[in-house]
Amino acid sequence: MPLGSHPQPKLRCGWLLAALLFLVIAVPFVEEGSMADTLLAIIGVTVIATGIITLAGSARTVLIGLALGALYVGVGIASSISSTTMSELHVGAATTPFAAYTAWIVLRYVLRGETLNDDKILGAVAAYLLICLSWAGVYAAIEIAKPGSFVAGGEPIKRWGDYFYYSVVTITTLGYGDMLPVSRPARAFAALEAVSGVFYMSVIVARFVGLYSLSDPDSPD
Repeated sequence: MPLGSHPQPKLRCGWLLAALLFLVIAVPFVEEGSMADTLLAIIGVTVIATGIITLAGSARTVLIGLALGALYVGVGIASSISSTTMSELHVGAATTPFAAYTAWIVLRYVLRGETLNDDKILGAVAAYLLICLSWAGVYAAIEIAKPGSFVAGGEPIKRWGDYFYYSVVTITTLGYGDMLPVSRPARAFAALEAVSGVFYMSVIVARFVGLYSLSDPDSPD
């Protein structure tokens, strides 16, 4: 059944959201070292596995999800074998295609149809975190292409977890200032993320209010 048809199939967004919340909570506590790489790999694979389960509404989305997930796994394996040529940032950057695609599919599900349910609410939160994950990978790619694009305390940032933290802080427009974009590409993409975060919340709130009005028999026409 195509996504957005009537009735819409649920995407089981709860498992994906749980995996993403685990990522948010666990990543700041992961320190440097071989064990850290293993833990990050486990977290990443967990997110991808639950993401593929969420995409199970059609064979096409599953196949694309598997291909993009395989890209992440492949880069992770290459990084572990060739630590001198690839780094944690390469693995982080490789998450962007999968996270962005999954966020797009989930958002289509959330925004389409004429009913509001718990799964759509969970999906909206999951998509928000996936967007954060996507931007974190973009920042990691910028740092790889132009080292020193992001600094903290005057030092370049080499940990992917720091970029995920920076992405969350930027998209929510908190702007603590402990990490700074210093190159022009870094500043441009940070500004784009901040704008996208405000736009996302506006669209989601407006859509949910509209869906609630449609489902509430006592609401005025």
